[in-house]
This record gives sequence, structure tokens and C-alpha cells, in this order.
Amino acid sequence: MFGLSKGKKYKNDLVQWSDELMLGMIDSIQFLNKLLESKEHLKWFNKYADKNLFSNLEETLTIRDRCFDEINVRIFLYQLIESFLKSLNETYDIFIKEYLLYKKLEVQCPDWFQADMGLLSEIYPNLKELLETNLFNEQISNDCHSKASKPNWLQAPEWPVINGEIYVFESQTQLPEDLDYGEHSITYTFIDPKTNDKYNVVQYH
Repeated sequence: MFGLSKGKKYKNDLVQWSDELMLGMIDSIQFLNKLLESKEHLKWFNKYADKNLFSNLEETLTIRDRCFDEINVRIFLYQLIESFLKSLNETYDIFIKEYLLYKKLEVQCPDWFQADMGLLSEIYPNLKELLETNLFNEQISNDCHSKASKPNWLQAPEWPVINGEIYVFESQTQLPEDLDYGEHSITYTFIDPKTNDKYNVVQYH
């Protein structure tokens, strides 16, 4: 009768599981399995997330299955759970190596290129070394030839990488701040540095 309310128990359990995830005591699959095994915990988390966080875990089963081989999905989960702990003013430590590496990427990645761990790991087999030595920004800038010329994105960065080749930015139709009333898109043109083939990225407002 004097025990914790169910809501408080769900919250406390989720804080504990979240701490274990951040500490690397359990992995992303094990964390999501706990939620899948307890629908009430999952329901509580999603209700809380809808009010307080940037996303939820409605697609828990799909996320779990994709966690096996997609680092970006795992990063999404780490970010969501970290934001959950922060929203509750919980203290926590992070010992997940790939998440700590991603945090280095967030700091070093220029704002005109997407901080996409999956994509960048394919482009740079030595990505960890570049980040650990703080050489990533210089490397990506050189490869994109973008120290002087870079896109002013309307939405999030979508720098094209096709068949492992990083394209070079050429031009955009206009700047986001120059969009007239009724205009809803900007076209960004990139060039294959080897073949000079052009590729357009269109972003919509």
C-alpha cells in the first residue's frame, strides 16, 4: 500500500536501464528488449517522450532490429535516452565508445556537412583516428574543396556522396534568406571531381 506508484516505478526502472545503457552495462538491443518485454514501461516512456523529448520509441521493434547493423539508429537511441536523463536532471556517465566518438564528430564536423556516422565511416576507414587527432574537419574540408565555397542549406545538410565519391559544391539557385513569397525550394548543384558530372540536391521549405 505504501509502495511506489506504478508511474514512479516505471520512471525509476527506465532511469536505471538508461544509466546501464549509457555506462555500457547493457547494449542497445538489451535495452530495447527490456521495453518490449514490459509494454507498460514502453507505454509510459512514449507518453513522457511525446511531451518532453524530441522523439519516442513507437517503432521499438523496428529500431531494435536495425540496431544490429546501423550505427545511425543506435546513435538516435543514445541521443534519445541521454535527453531523457537530462530532462529528469539525472546525473549520468557515458562509456559507450561509439557514442563518445559521435560526440567528437558533432564537435568537429562542419555545419555544411551531415554528421552521419554510417556514411562517414564508409568514406573514411580511419574516421576514429581522424577524430581522435582532431584532423577530421581539415580532411573533410579538403575533400570537399569547401574552405571558400560551401552551400547555405535551407534544411539539414545533404552533401552528396555517390559510390564513395564526395562531390564538390558548385552553386545554389539562391540563399534561404532571399526566397521570395511563394518560393518553396532551393537547388544545390554539385560536381563529380573526376568526371565533372553534375548532381542536384533540392531542398524544400
